[in-house]
Amino acid sequence: MLYAPLANARIHYVDARDVGVVAAHLLTEERHQYQEYEVTGPEALSCVQLAEIFSTILDVPVRYTVISDEDAQQTLLKRYSAWTAHAATTLLQFSLQGVEPVLLG
Repeated sequence: MLYAPLANARIHYVDARDVGVVAAHLLTEERHQYQEYEVTGPEALSCVQLAEIFSTILDVPVRYTVISDEDAQQTLLKRYSAWTAHAATTLLQFSLQGVEPVLLG
């Protein structure tokens, strides 16, 4: 199961390794100094689409279930600090409002 409070929101997911490669490139060339870049994935995906991708890769059925912000935060609190759980839930809320934060995976 894939649980998230995202309904049908679509997000451009970015692999953390890609962010590292981009950062290394930008930090080693002076021409990029004082520039801003938006690092984004190639396609905005819904959680339903993510579940389908995971199902294919893992060769097991994966389904997406919408949960409330409160349930998401309570689940996150089991693994992370209150600050981190709140920050993660807040980022997910931005996605529901059409503001797309960069989410690293």
